[in-house]
Amino acid sequence: FHWSIIFWFNVPLGLIAAAMAQRSLKRLPRHEHKHKLDLLGAGLMTAAAIPLLLALTWGGTRYSWLSAPIAALVLAAAVLSALFIWRLMQAPEPFLPLPVLANPVMRMGTVCTSFSQGVVNGLTIFLPLYYEVVHKFTASDSGLALIPIVVMSTPGSILAGRAMMVLNHYKRVPLIGLACSIAALSVLVWNPATPPIWVAAILSVVAFGIGTTYPVGTVSIQNAVSRYQVGAAMGAMNFFRGLTAAFIVAAMGAILLATLGVAPERGGHVTVMSATAANALGVDLAHVFRGVFALGVVCLIASLIALIRMEERPLRGRSEEIPPVA
Repeated sequence: FHWSIIFWFNVPLGLIAAAMAQRSLKRLPRHEHKHKLDLLGAGLMTAAAIPLLLALTWGGTRYSWLSAPIAALVLAAAVLSALFIWRLMQAPEPFLPLPVLANPVMRMGTVCTSFSQGVVNGLTIFLPLYYEVVHKFTASDSGLALIPIVVMSTPGSILAGRAMMVLNHYKRVPLIGLACSIAALSVLVWNPATPPIWVAAILSVVAFGIGTTYPVGTVSIQNAVSRYQVGAAMGAMNFFRGLTAAFIVAAMGAILLATLGVAPERGGHVTVMSATAANALGVDLAHVFRGVFALGVVCLIASLIALIRMEERPLRGRSEEIPPVA
């Protein structure tokens, strides 16, 4: 089949998921309460995110980081962000409720999961290039080599989720998991030319450790806000997690291109052009990726610090309500 079938394959899966969700959600009780949707706030947040993501995508590839188009996009994002913040303080029912953003568990939990998820996204994008130019893998083999970092986060998530059901100090599992991830990824910083079989083992440890942060961060946030604010809190967490991931991916790309000394256009010839340019300049291809792995370690350390600072509140039951925040 043509490669584009990978996108069409998601259509039936999405329809099946929608049908399953509808069948389950319609059994939930409805609590009718009139709300006024903050459409202006939603529009301002979207408008602020678009130029910022364009700047992160085009910077260092289509335009220089210090070029006028990138500066204009960043300025536009800053102005629109200021307007969005003003709207949050003025709207009767703001798009992002201020008590949710002021919640310390919400802030630290979002930072923790954002940085850890950003590392996974960044490695998933740049590891195929690493395998192809350092270990001379084919494109198909590079895809297969991603299996450890994709698959091993799930056992970590399951372990942390089960631990939350039996442990009072449920942060211990992700604390140990993130520490192991940092130590494992540091090995690739020390020796980026590690043999592929050991790279797979290292990435398995990294993914397993990062996976432990997902349920703990998510459930802690859900536990810390009012049950009527859970939807807004989860939406905000996912938004900031995606934005942070875009920052980390852009930073990894900038490090890679700066080390290579070239700025190829995005597209199908990135791998060939990068490898050719590096060979012509006498650059050690393994050394090129040391900065990418080092940034991953820094981000995981930031995630660990946020997890340490996140308050470990007792988890409430189904019928319990969190006390109001002073």
